[in-house]
Amino acid sequence: MKDGLAGIFDELIVRIKNNVGLWEIFSVELDWNTTAECAGSGTGQNISEYISNNKQQVFIDATDLLKEVTCDDEPAPARRGVYNFSIWVYANPILPNGSLDTTRSQYIKKYPAYIKL
Repeated sequence: MKDGLAGIFDELIVRIKNNVGLWEIFSVELDWNTTAECAGSGTGQNISEYISNNKQQVFIDATDLLKEVTCDDEPAPARRGVYNFSIWVYANPILPNGSLDTTRSQYIKKYPAYIKL
């Protein structure tokens, strides 16, 4: 656990496997629902800044998620609650020249995360 956070989520690392052809992660979105005073709920928040420069990896941790829902700087009572997150990762198949490979389908994967403060 980091920073006294409880729950089943510590960090998420998504990597493109090098044996599945060429892919680029192009978008990451966040949905959340929480009982915490500071966050409420939301859907479709773009958090693509967590994509690596080479577009082959996403890394986000519990502290980042709290920052994204604006609970990182709130006093403890406002942060207390249950946080349910869905992190959506979108990747496109690409050709060796970097253009979109239209013979393969886009990859979309949902990763759930749970934190309790």
